[in-house]
Amino acid sequence: MYWVTKAKLERRFWWGYGFLVIVGLGSGLFHGTLTYWTQLLDEVPMLFGSSNFIYCAFDPWLVRPPLWAQIAIYTYPAWVTAVYIMNRSVDFFQIFYGLMPVTIGFQAMGLRRYFAHAVPGAMDSPAEGSFGDENATTTEISVPFSRPTPRLATVLGPTTPRILYLGMFSYLFGWLHWLADNLLCYSHLLPLKEQVGYPWRFFLELHGFWHWWSGYGSYLIVTYLVAARVNVVARDPRAENARHAVAWSEGGKVWDTGVRWIGGFLPVIVVGSEARQMHAATAAAAGKGKKKQ
Repeated sequence: MYWVTKAKLERRFWWGYGFLVIVGLGSGLFHGTLTYWTQLLDEVPMLFGSSNFIYCAFDPWLVRPPLWAQIAIYTYPAWVTAVYIMNRSVDFFQIFYGLMPVTIGFQAMGLRRYFAHAVPGAMDSPAEGSFGDENATTTEISVPFSRPTPRLATVLGPTTPRILYLGMFSYLFGWLHWLADNLLCYSHLLPLKEQVGYPWRFFLELHGFWHWWSGYGSYLIVTYLVAARVNVVARDPRAENARHAVAWSEGGKVWDTGVRWIGGFLPVIVVGSEARQMHAATAAAAGKGKKKQ
């Protein structure tokens, strides 16, 4: 949320991260109290948070989807919530919620085309592009979709979708924990927990691992959606609200976007001077390494 605000990106991305916080708080309240209304505080934000992801993934070229898409995106979770409150069917919720991550997955996979490959010979000099984040590419861009434009810019390169792959794997891995917990909890897991005791029974709390892996995967996916929007804005000034790129490039300097991995596992998208400082430090470290060799 801090990085989205700092980069002056659209509020939809701020809410993408915000819904992760809301779901986490609701889940904590539910598991701490096990009441029906706190269960809704856990599950309903999951619906609207997923709708926000669909909103973010609709078209990174646009500031917002068309009106018909906005209505559909937010009418769906409202309808599911209303029916769910009336019928209180867990199966109903799981089916209609489950359709949403599947939709997000297909949308996100489609956005891979927005990450261009480098064009050989496009860099002005080795100093500008030989080193730095492998996710950043200084290139004369030929955009592989319906809005091509040649523009010298530092953009997030073809390795960036790895964030998506890791996110989808994490979410699926967490879902497998949830499924195993549902199927085996009373028949196998509870007796085994009693047998092994603490601290080892912690590793058998599969529902807890579902929360961890799904939360981490969701964070990675929304970060990937941020990267897609940043890439479109950085590469083409005709994109809606592309004035962001002016602030990021500061007169056309290189290294205006990049991916920073905090602790080696938490990616954030950085822009402007912060991205250039990161790439300059990486280039300097790589240069020192070459000299030692």
